[in-house]
Amino acid sequence: MKPRRSNASTNTDIFLDYWITKSELAEVLGVARSTLVIWENIAFWRIEAFRQAYPTKADGSSDRESPLSPYQAWVLGRIGRTMQRLQRQTRVKDYIQRNPYNSLGNYLSPATVQHGVTIPQFDVNSAMGTNLYSSESTIPETSIQDATRHRRVVARQSNSLDVALDVTARNRKALKLATEIRHLEGDAVDYHTAGIQTATKAVRNQIADRDYQIEDSKLEQKDALLEQQRIATAGTQALTPLIQEEWGLKVEQQKIKNESLKVDIEKGVADVDRKKNELEVKLLEASIV
Repeated sequence: MKPRRSNASTNTDIFLDYWITKSELAEVLGVARSTLVIWENIAFWRIEAFRQAYPTKADGSSDRESPLSPYQAWVLGRIGRTMQRLQRQTRVKDYIQRNPYNSLGNYLSPATVQHGVTIPQFDVNSAMGTNLYSSESTIPETSIQDATRHRRVVARQSNSLDVALDVTARNRKALKLATEIRHLEGDAVDYHTAGIQTATKAVRNQIADRDYQIEDSKLEQKDALLEQQRIATAGTQALTPLIQEEWGLKVEQQKIKNESLKVDIEKGVADVDRKKNELEVKLLEASIV
């Protein structure tokens, strides 16, 4: 057995040639255990055939360019791993073995899917009948006039549905436009908000600048006060020896005053003694006379 080839030029067709189609995979899930094993072997053989046709080196490169896209190659490996996992799923295989004629379509029947839609039922067996050479069928008979009338009614109803679909499509576009306008309004609000935030930052910057200028002015004031204090200190230091000299002179002046007072006192005492002696002499002379 060799891999199937087709004249298709697309990677998708080549990919399907090396792998089972979706319908084949559905058959795999709906047939008996023995048939499932056969299909699994075919699937694994196709994977091996692909690997032999496009071998890879140890570094992951290949001498031949693969016709598969990276995504398709990933899908191929993923399907292979899925098939291996199906082999290990005993419950699925047992169910297939117990129900060999079930298919995936049973799981999608109106009886199992609670979609809530009332769908008209059609019995294909009774509609086809059992005799190829008889008109036996459960399909009701309709005259040409009635059929034409019904078809015209259906056509007018279809026109109404087309109008409703067009109106619905238009309304969806209108809602989409309204939604985009809402988004645009939101962008405008964001734009305005960004402007306010930027202006707030600018005001904060100006406030910070004013605070800086105030603090800088305080620093200049402190510098001026410091300079004044230094000048006053230098003047005080310059006055210190002069004040010392002044007080020295005042001390000398006071000493001179004190000496003068002493002399005056001594003179007074001498005058008193002299006057006292004169008085004694006069008294003595008076007593002698």
